[in-house]
Amino acid sequence: MYDFTVRLAGFPTPGVAERQLLAVVARRPAEVDLFLGAFAGVVPVGSYFSVRNMLRVLGPRGVTKTVAALATHSRLIRSRGT
Repeated sequence: MYDFTVRLAGFPTPGVAERQLLAVVARRPAEVDLFLGAFAGVVPVGSYFSVRNMLRVLGPRGVTKTVAALATHSRLIRSRGT
């Protein structure tokens, strides 16, 4: 929880996977409760962001879409030399 909070405190720009997750969570009120529970420490952060739970939240198609977007993003970064 501490590491999660420290990372959020830096107000980083959400990455591809985070944007995908937030888009899905925003459409599901019950999922918003669980997501905010992770922020509050009521739901264990490791449990919420586990592969199994991400599969539940995003679904197989969403996970595939996120992984593909991450791969594309990674290739773009490498091609820029940064």
